[in-house]
Amino acid sequence: MNITNSLNDHVHVIIRSAGERTMHLCKQLIIEQGVSADNLSVVNEAPFSAALKKSFELGMERGLKWTLCIDADVLLRPGAVETMLPFGRAAG
Repeated sequence: MNITNSLNDHVHVIIRSAGERTMHLCKQLIIEQGVSADNLSVVNEAPFSAALKKSFELGMERGLKWTLCIDADVLLRPGAVETMLPFGRAAG
């Protein structure tokens, strides 16, 4: 299975941002892993509980198998999203 197709068919990534300088780099690193811009959302809500609520709402609206929420100050290493999928599958 092509990982890019797998990610686009199954994973919606939501970046929670509170004005971090790293938000654009975080987004770029996720796209470089094969997540399409269509399956990537940025949430700028405060307080954190509102950001979390909005993230869950977006995940449910997208309707994909997995919703990955990440804070904008987390910079994923190459292959990180692909590496996480088996753990989600095992728990699901």
